[in-house]
Amino acid sequence: MRQMNTMRSLAPIKARGIEQVGRFVSTGGVHDDRVVEFLNNVFEEAVLSGSSDIHIELDEIEGMSVRIRKSGHLEALDWYLDPDAARVAKTKICAKVKLDDQERLAPQDGRMMVYFGDRRVDVRVAITPTVSGFKFVFRLLDSHNADSDIDQLEMPFMVRETMKRVVSQPEGMVLMSGPTGSGKTTTLYALLQYIKDVTRHIITIENPVEYAVKSFTQIDVDGNMTFPMAMRAALRLDPDVIMVGEMRDEESAHIAHKAGTSGHMVLSTIHANSAAESITRLLAFGLRGFEVSSVLSSVIAQRLVRKISPDAEVIWADPTDVERDWLVRRNMYEPGMKLPHIVSGGFQGRIPLVEMIEVTPEIRRIMEEGGEDATSWVPQIVELAVKQEQFETLAQAGLRTVLEGKTTLQEVMSTTSDVAYVPTKRRWEQILMLKGQLSSLDVERLREEIYQHRIQGRIITLKEHVINTNTCTAETVAAASFTTDCIDVA
Repeated sequence: MRQMNTMRSLAPIKARGIEQVGRFVSTGGVHDDRVVEFLNNVFEEAVLSGSSDIHIELDEIEGMSVRIRKSGHLEALDWYLDPDAARVAKTKICAKVKLDDQERLAPQDGRMMVYFGDRRVDVRVAITPTVSGFKFVFRLLDSHNADSDIDQLEMPFMVRETMKRVVSQPEGMVLMSGPTGSGKTTTLYALLQYIKDVTRHIITIENPVEYAVKSFTQIDVDGNMTFPMAMRAALRLDPDVIMVGEMRDEESAHIAHKAGTSGHMVLSTIHANSAAESITRLLAFGLRGFEVSSVLSSVIAQRLVRKISPDAEVIWADPTDVERDWLVRRNMYEPGMKLPHIVSGGFQGRIPLVEMIEVTPEIRRIMEEGGEDATSWVPQIVELAVKQEQFETLAQAGLRTVLEGKTTLQEVMSTTSDVAYVPTKRRWEQILMLKGQLSSLDVERLREEIYQHRIQGRIITLKEHVINTNTCTAETVAAASFTTDCIDVA
C-alpha cells in the first residue's frame, strides 16, 4: 500500500476557536502532522465531493484505509496510513468525538462537526471493534441540505405541487418510505421549509437530529428519551407541525394518529417497499382501518438513482434480455423501445424516483370497509391511484427517467425492488410516452401551463391542452384512450 498522496489544503477558517472544533489539530506528537493532514483532507474530500459517508478500516497489521460513499456507491481512496500512524488517528478521532479510546469490546456512537469556511457539517460517528482492528463509519449531515427548496428538487411538477398542497393542510399525516440514504429527510426538510413561517410552530423529533434549523424546535431522541416520550412532550408544546424521524412502534403510531386528528400536521417515515404498502404497515402497528382513514393525507415512497454524467458517452440501443424481462413483468415494455447505455464515462449526482398516493375519499372507503385482510387493499388502492396525475410507481418513474436520458435501466433495476402489486391500468399519456409518441418533457411543460391557467381561474384538462397546442393529434390521443389497459380519468 502507498502512503498518503499530496492533497488539497483546507480553506482557512476565520473565526478563532472554530479550528479546535471543526478540524483535527496537531499537538506535536510523533506522526501528528501526517495524521492530522490525512484526517482533515479525508473529510474535505468527502464534503466537497458530496459524499454521504466515510468508511475507515483500521487493521492492526495492515494500517488504515479509506472509502467514501458517493451517489450511493462506495469508492476507495488511494490514501493510507501505516499501523503506527493509524493508532494515532484512532486516538484523535476518539478524542474529537469524546469516546473511550481504550474500549476494545463494545461498539460506540458519537457526534462531531467539521467546518469549511461558513459551511458546517454535522457528523454521526459509529466505531465498532472487528477481528482485525476497528471499523469507523462517519455519516455526513450537511446543514446546507436543511435549506433545500422543494421547487429545486428534480422531481415531476405534479409531484411537487401535490406535496406542497398536502403539507399545507392544517392537519393530517404524510408518510414517506425508503431505505437509508434515499433522500427522505432532505425531502421532508424541503417540505418543512416550504410551509415555514412565523405563524407555524414546527417541531422535529429525530434520532439524531440531522439538520439544525434555528426556527424549528428540534428534539434529539437519545438514550434518555424514546420517540413516544418525545412525541407526548411535543404535543404539550403547542405545535402546528410535527416531523417524526421514524414511525417505529405501536405506541408512536397511536400518538401520531392522535396528533394528526387534533389539529396538527404530522410528517414521518416508515419502512415499506411501496407507497401503498405504507398504509398496511400502519395496521401492523395496531391502528384500525377507520383510524388510518381519519388521519392519513398522503403516502410517498422514494429512491435515489445515479444520474448519467454530462460528459459520458451514451448509445441508445434495444433492451437486453434481462431488461426486457424486467419491463414485461411490470407491464412497461413496448416493441422498438430504445434505452441509453453508457459506453464511456459514468454517473454524476443522483435524482429521486417518487411514488406518491394522495388519500382520496375512494381510498378512505377502502380503509373503512376493506375488512381485516389488509393485503387485499394494496391492489385496490394502486388501481385508484393510477387516476391521480402525480402517481407513477417507482418502476414507472424509473423508466420515465431512463427514457429522458438521465439514468440507465440497470441503475433503476438495482434500486427498485419487486412490489406486491403491479397496476393493470395506465393513463393515456403514460401509454403515449411509452410508445414514444409523447415526450415526458412536453407533459411537464404542459402541466405547468395548465397550473398557470388554473391560478387565473381557467380549468383545462391535459388531454385538451395536448390537442389544442398540437403536441399530439386528436386521433393519437383517442387511440391511446381506447387502448384496453387505459383507465378512464375524469
